[in-house]
Amino acid sequence: MTMSGARETDQIGAGLGRSMLIAYLLLFALLGAVAALPRLTAHPAAARNTPAGLAAEPSPNPSALAALAADRSQTTVTAASDGPVGWLTIPALQLADIAIYDRGLDAQRRMQIAPGLAVTHYSFSSPLGGPANAVLYGHDDIEGGVFGKLKQLKPGDTITVRLPSGTTQQYTVTGQRLVPPTAISILDPTPTATLTLFSCWPLYVDNQRIVVTAVPTA
Repeated sequence: MTMSGARETDQIGAGLGRSMLIAYLLLFALLGAVAALPRLTAHPAAARNTPAGLAAEPSPNPSALAALAADRSQTTVTAASDGPVGWLTIPALQLADIAIYDRGLDAQRRMQIAPGLAVTHYSFSSPLGGPANAVLYGHDDIEGGVFGKLKQLKPGDTITVRLPSGTTQQYTVTGQRLVPPTAISILDPTPTATLTLFSCWPLYVDNQRIVVTAVPTA
């Protein structure tokens, strides 16, 4: 065999070696993707019920409020035909018998919010008066800003939830904290009865969420 023939043979062998290596790598990648598939699809319902972030559409600055009011149908979920699931009273915030409506998630997993001067109960959280974490939220600086003063609540303040049955449950505030809009862990179930309230903060900026927690009054 000539020198040139030997070089050609070596080049062909090297090319085949590279091709086989690439084929093996692709095979391993495919097997890894198939192995991961059950883990990705194990809990489709949980994924559907997990919000992309803590609700509350971005609030405009005061100069934009008039324009927003003229176009509410494009930015706020319309009221459901069903009635309130409860009424909220917070004496420290001068809130009395504010209607509470159930809302879930839209197709983009954004938390829906009841329009107007109303409070929203996250329907995937514990029922009002239930044994775990019942989550309530509302606007801070538009549509009446029902939770605009939420940060003023302090430990010891009282919150009352009245149900359609006439039953009332009183809660005592235990604390508050600021979290980013991605802190969806505040929606997680709790081992005991808890009331979690949150809203955007600060006014007209809304890049954080003020979270207030309360427990049934002993």
